[in-house]
Amino acid sequence: MKETIYTIPINEAFDRYEGCPVCRLWSKLDADSVEYVMGAAMMEPDVRVRTNQLGFCGAHLEKMLAVKNRLSLALILESRLPELEAALFPQTKRSAPGGERDVKKLLAASQKAKDGCFVCERVGGFMAHYYENI
Repeated sequence: MKETIYTIPINEAFDRYEGCPVCRLWSKLDADSVEYVMGAAMMEPDVRVRTNQLGFCGAHLEKMLAVKNRLSLALILESRLPELEAALFPQTKRSAPGGERDVKKLLAASQKAKDGCFVCERVGGFMAHYYENI
């Protein structure tokens, strides 16, 4: 394969002959994405908006906790939690005498919060490009 800027990671993964090269690509991209989020990207407005919308899965949150930069994680979660609270517990008028919330909307919001992950989305996007080039 002719080497270009977007095929360098693919060539590096296939240069080693032990294990699965695609798994190596995914593992490196996953680690780089966690480092990206915990680094200077956490101060970029577009990244913060997206992390506030999607949040993080349990596996990536654990990896972020393992990184020594706890201030970055604190800042990310400080802006994520109010948005999560607004999605799960919206301030609505009490339509029923007991003030019951719409359970279906609450379940949908909690499922969306549980399934979203900025890092998973970023890794998936890059891996789709890698698959096309492979």
